[in-house]
Amino acid sequence: MTRRFAKSAQSYNQRAEAQLQVARRMIQLLQPYIKKGVGKVVEIGCGTGLLSRMLIDTFVPRKLIMNDISKEMEKHCADILINSNNFFVAIDAEQWVLPTGIDLLTSCSTFQWFHQLGGFFEKAFVSLKNDGLFAFSIFGQNNVHEISSITGKSLHYFTLFELSEMLKKEGFSILCAKEEKIVLLFDTPKDVLSHLKQTGVNSITKQKWTKSTLQNFSEQYIEHFSCKNGQVSLTYHPMYLICRKV
Repeated sequence: MTRRFAKSAQSYNQRAEAQLQVARRMIQLLQPYIKKGVGKVVEIGCGTGLLSRMLIDTFVPRKLIMNDISKEMEKHCADILINSNNFFVAIDAEQWVLPTGIDLLTSCSTFQWFHQLGGFFEKAFVSLKNDGLFAFSIFGQNNVHEISSITGKSLHYFTLFELSEMLKKEGFSILCAKEEKIVLLFDTPKDVLSHLKQTGVNSITKQKWTKSTLQNFSEQYIEHFSCKNGQVSLTYHPMYLICRKV
């Protein structure tokens, strides 16, 4: 997975339309709860820094610790790291002993990759200050359903209710729980696969494509997911949760 995301880093910012929309929405949802000059902010899965730059511009954190599983991402965040109050930590967040005294722990479009999300929620609670915020987006069960309906392959996705219950179990108070749908349009099914590859979200399409399998995939995609304008759709299903340590 680390290698896959590193490979897609160059094209990510140009191709990750859905992830960019999700990051903007996360910032919007956070604004009622966070003031400018917030203390210690930790971001999980920062990637090329889409959310990181928005956090800095909107909330001006006194200290920002950016984490990503890929060391490669550090160079894509070089402009952010010029500030001596900003740091980059390359480690699998599920194995990371999180810093303590965090005011805001946040992440966008990352947690669907975690193997033991409940265990991370437990770590998150411990790492936060009292009244600290844990805010994240994660993709839900209808995410890229067009692909899974044809290939039969998908990640495991939680429901919004399941996530809320997991967070409550750890002691969090839920402040915001929302889900949305983002539909992107492409000229061909092949363009859909290219988009997924260029944004690093291609573990669901790991199969080797032959001319015949690609043709079969394309025919099914056009049959079931064509739009009136002749393009085909790809659906993202982001969910947003903001909770407080109480």
